[in-house]
Amino acid sequence: MFLKPIQATGQRLHVKALIADARLAGRIKKALGSAGRFHVELLEGPLSAVGPSMSSASSPSSLCLVELNDKGGPNELAVLEHLLKSKQAPSRIIVISDNLAEASARRLLKLQISDWLPSTCSDQELIVACEQAINIEGVRDTGTQARCATFMSAIGGAGATTLSLAAASALSAKSKKDLSTTCVVDLNFQNGSLADYLDLKPNLQLTEIAHSPQRLDGHLLEVMLTRHASGLSILAGPPSLTGFDAINAELVGKVLDLASLRFEHLIIDMPSLWRPWCENVVRGTDALFIVTEMTVTGLRQAHRLAEMLANTCAVNTKGTVIVNKAPWFGGGGVKKKHAQEALGDLLAGYVSECRTLVRDAQNHGSMLSRIKRRNRVEVDLSRILLANGANGRPVDQKDMPTS
Repeated sequence: MFLKPIQATGQRLHVKALIADARLAGRIKKALGSAGRFHVELLEGPLSAVGPSMSSASSPSSLCLVELNDKGGPNELAVLEHLLKSKQAPSRIIVISDNLAEASARRLLKLQISDWLPSTCSDQELIVACEQAINIEGVRDTGTQARCATFMSAIGGAGATTLSLAAASALSAKSKKDLSTTCVVDLNFQNGSLADYLDLKPNLQLTEIAHSPQRLDGHLLEVMLTRHASGLSILAGPPSLTGFDAINAELVGKVLDLASLRFEHLIIDMPSLWRPWCENVVRGTDALFIVTEMTVTGLRQAHRLAEMLANTCAVNTKGTVIVNKAPWFGGGGVKKKHAQEALGDLLAGYVSECRTLVRDAQNHGSMLSRIKRRNRVEVDLSRILLANGANGRPVDQKDMPTS
């Protein structure tokens, strides 16, 4: 999802360094060698020359340092992209480059590199970046990455946060494991309410480390986790009107990367206001859901949002729209047939309206399943998650939950 799993071998980690500048190459080998954790293999020369030979190498490395000459233009970026897509792609890549153009920086973000450093970085900064990239210490690597489901609202009050928590119960029940293997992340740093729903204190202090994201490792992530009585872990920050301005794509990506190695299920509650880092999250998720209501405005907004995401993020939005708070009986107003006509193949399904249940769960700071073990919200949502492969299993009709 966000990172490739690491396979540690021996006492030292094999690091390949594709470096054109001889002085920089020597400094990297000396700095990492003195750390005692790395065995450095230097491939001296420009990326365009040594990159192709590495992509056809007999064995991949866990970490690769690549010097990128932005004056080389799209050619070097194309070589790097080819390397990342090859069978011998390293598990982690750190790019070293000076005067990186904005277009190149955006492309590197989309390639999901582990980190970026200027060639003027100190030896200590280089060592820290390598250790953070491979997570030598701190994170309990499960060997597999979390399955990630992301919920975002098309209209205010649609219930994306409620469905994010319901998804935690639904996915844990389907995998027959407790909620301790699941984490819900509230990325609404301005006025997120996830912690309030569970009567918890938000503890994700991202603004304090926004200017030094290298501080964030597995140990610090554990400190910032808040655990509910049900066993569920959440990552949520104290609401702030201005603090989120300092939070960037690198920091958000690192939080999600670390969490994906710590848990089996990762559920993201997206902000309603689009931020520069949102595209990276949408691209990296395994299952994306747009939550709306059974109203004319809600259906129109969901359709528009799905189109914008498809165009901006180049993702498939077919089967992504969940119509929440759908009435049990038709009644007057907008009906399911109208929703089907308005959304077409964008429609993922319907989640029944259970206003009293949701209100009671919020008032008690509990999961829906603790108020009512088998409830319509989680049953309906479980069906949608299974159909969209959010639990990582192929869809089998006999597994589909019944009403």
